[in-house]
Amino acid sequence: MGAVARGLGAGVASVAAALGVGWAILASAPPDPPCDSDLACLPHLGPVIDAVLAFPVVVAVVGPLAGRLLRVPRPWWLAAPAAWAVVLACVGLGPADGQAHWPFSSALSCLAILLLPYGLIAWWTSRPAPGETRAAAPLYKILLPDEWAQFDASGRFDGSPFDRASGHVQLCTRDQVVMVAGHRFAGAGPLMLVAVRADAFGERLRWEMMPDGRTYPHLDGPLTTDAVVGLYRVEGTEAIDAMLPRHGAKAAAGRAWAARSTGQ
Repeated sequence: MGAVARGLGAGVASVAAALGVGWAILASAPPDPPCDSDLACLPHLGPVIDAVLAFPVVVAVVGPLAGRLLRVPRPWWLAAPAAWAVVLACVGLGPADGQAHWPFSSALSCLAILLLPYGLIAWWTSRPAPGETRAAAPLYKILLPDEWAQFDASGRFDGSPFDRASGHVQLCTRDQVVMVAGHRFAGAGPLMLVAVRADAFGERLRWEMMPDGRTYPHLDGPLTTDAVVGLYRVEGTEAIDAMLPRHGAKAAAGRAWAARSTGQ
């Protein structure tokens, strides 16, 4: 639901910006000249048309920008609701019978149906990619030696400063660990790679697609030693790929550490 809320937030920002631009166009338009005709005088519709045409353009530009700021997965998809805004604008210019039909009967209902695509897009793009929730493959937590020492002594790890700032204990898959380590731990020196069972956390383990298009696992709550199945010490990020086993390979170090931690 977090991705949906962020998508709706991006939708609110884009619609608010489009309404603001439309209001500015109408407010800056010169007043209609006095009507000297005995017939009904029609207002000048040029500013109205400009405001209507500007609405989808602003939505298409602001939506992806707001989505990127709010960390919506694949934020460029949030330009798509501009087409929906065109449809609503064309229909809302005036039904043939002159009646106010739903959703145009109230501003709230019109806003709700306009924001609907943002929530749907955010939900769709945040779904885990096929195969990324496999419980058989271990996940990895990258720790500094001091962090591992505290984890080993206390039996739980509540997160690094980065984890606490994000609100989750961030994990990664075997395919992601080298990239994550190079991005966050470049030049940090020795690292401890803790392999954990993906099926040990139940619903606390969540997968979230990030703006780079990849889906990353994170844990709601602490990481505990009963989930650890492997431990690897590497002298730097460049040694990680050669140290870790590939998918399906058995981790002897993991079995030995798990036995020691349980007293077997």
